[in-house]
Amino acid sequence: DPVAWAIASSHTFSATPTKVDSKYVRITGLAVYPDSNGDEALWVFKEDLPYIVPATGNPYPLNIEEMRTVRSPYNGRNPLTHNVYLYFPLGSGGLERYYGTTIDDIGPNKDEGLPSGRRGSVSCMAGYPGAVFAAIDAGVTGYSSILQSGGWHERYRAPLGQRITAMQFQTIPGDTVDRLWVYQGNDLIWLPFPSDTTNELEDVNYSHTPEFAITLSRMHAGLFDVQKLVRKLKLQTESLEVNDTDG
Repeated sequence: DPVAWAIASSHTFSATPTKVDSKYVRITGLAVYPDSNGDEALWVFKEDLPYIVPATGNPYPLNIEEMRTVRSPYNGRNPLTHNVYLYFPLGSGGLERYYGTTIDDIGPNKDEGLPSGRRGSVSCMAGYPGAVFAAIDAGVTGYSSILQSGGWHERYRAPLGQRITAMQFQTIPGDTVDRLWVYQGNDLIWLPFPSDTTNELEDVNYSHTPEFAITLSRMHAGLFDVQKLVRKLKLQTESLEVNDTDG
């Protein structure tokens, strides 16, 4: 039973411990998510495989043996239940999405991966309507960051060597912007989020930067060796003040 705060007493755990596979493979994360029968169960993530602990019966592993070949202390760390999916980290920068006995690799390390100096494992995640935020811990020699799903674009980049290890949303009543609290290095910082909408452009209390930059890709028009001169670029923009641009 819960113990009152003023009483100098401890909680007592008297239930029989449940052994989950080998004691030489450490547990990295916990989540509550339905099993293959649709029944709510405890998922125990270990360095090699996730294990499902049903309400009755013995724990059993998720039958994906190839995951053992990428055993890591970062696998399964801080899993996230979002919508109907279960998300969990795998390897360096990998992120897996599980639903209905199917696992999809959706990590930001796919294709070309992250640039050198910004690579690392997924240390934590946060759910948001229509999106998932994943923090990349780049260690003490890199630039940690928070990425948003849907192409995995960068939402925030930490200073050099400042590791991101935890984050949590705070909803603030009224029209004050909400906050995404981030544990960065030895500091707590927060990122603003719109309060009455999920679109920053529609929230008058959301602050915007007064300037921006455009990075162009190579434009060759089929003529790779011919130098080109660009006279004009046309941008389709929103909410700009009249005659408040420089080019």
